[in-house]
Amino acid sequence: MQRRLIHLGGGLAVAVTLVSGVQAESSSPSSPAHPALGATQSAPPSEQSKPQVLPVYRSPLNEYRSYRVDEPLRSWKDANDEAGRLGGHMGHLTPSAEGGER
Repeated sequence: MQRRLIHLGGGLAVAVTLVSGVQAESSSPSSPAHPALGATQSAPPSEQSKPQVLPVYRSPLNEYRSYRVDEPLRSWKDANDEAGRLGGHMGHLTPSAEGGER
C-alpha cells in the first residue's frame, strides 16, 4: 500500500511538472504560435555580425617535463627523506629562500 502511494505521488508530481511546463511555454512571447512577435524582438544586425572573442587555449602539457635517460634514478628512500625534509608534498610548492631558478 505504501509503495503504491509513493508511485502515485511521484507520477502525480511528474504530471504536474509537465503540464505547468507546457502552460509556461505557450504563454511565452517567442512562441511559434505568434511568429510576428518573435520577428520584432531580434537583435540589431550590428550586434549579430560581431564575432565572439574566444580565450587563447593553453595546453597544460606545454610545461610537461618528460623522463630523461641521462638523469640518474633515485632510491625511493632518498626521495621520501627529501620530501619529508621539505615539509611533505606541500613543501614542494613553496619558493626557495635563496630565490633560485625553478
